[in-house]
Amino acid sequence: MKSKSVKRIGADIISLNTFENWYDTGDNYDYVRFPLKKTRIERWKAGCQSLLPVNGILAGFSATVVAVLISTTDGSTDGLLFVQGCIALLVSAFVLLVLSAEWMADALELGNVYTYRRSVLPYNLGVISLLSAVSLFLYSKDYFDLLWLVPLLATIYPWWCDICWQLFADRSCKNAYIEKLVGEI
Repeated sequence: MKSKSVKRIGADIISLNTFENWYDTGDNYDYVRFPLKKTRIERWKAGCQSLLPVNGILAGFSATVVAVLISTTDGSTDGLLFVQGCIALLVSAFVLLVLSAEWMADALELGNVYTYRRSVLPYNLGVISLLSAVSLFLYSKDYFDLLWLVPLLATIYPWWCDICWQLFADRSCKNAYIEKLVGEI
C-alpha cells in the first residue's frame, strides 16, 4: 500500500506520489492517504486573504482616532463642527470596513466570488470616508494651506474609480472581471 519513494520524518510519511499520514490511536496506526497535488489559490481568494488584515488595521485606526478626538475635545465650540464631522466620517469608515471584513470572511467561508465582489464596495467607501476625515481634520487645523487636498485627491484613484466601475459598468464587463478573478494565480 505504501509507495516506493518514501521519506520518514517523525511520525509523518511523505511520498513523492502521495501524501501519507500515520495517525497514532494507541497501539494501532490508522493509515490515511491523500492525493498529493499542487493546489493553486484562486485570485479572488488571495485578494480576500490579503484585504482582511488591511480592513482590520484601517478599522482599528478609525476607532482609535475617534477615541483620541473625543478625549482631546475641550469644552469650547471653536472647531466643534469639524471635530463632529471627523468623528462622523471615522465612525462610518469603521462600520463600512467592519462590514466589508465580515463579507470577505463570508466569501472565503462559502467560497463565493460574488460575495467577495460585493464586499469591495463598502471597503472602498470606508477608505474614502477615512481619508475624507483626515482631510477635514487637516483643513480644520490649517496645516499648510493646501495639504488637506492631498488625502481628498488620493481618494479619486483607485477608490472612486472602482466605485464608479462597480455601479455603472455593464454586465458583460462585470462577468469578464469575475472570470478573471476565478482564474488561478
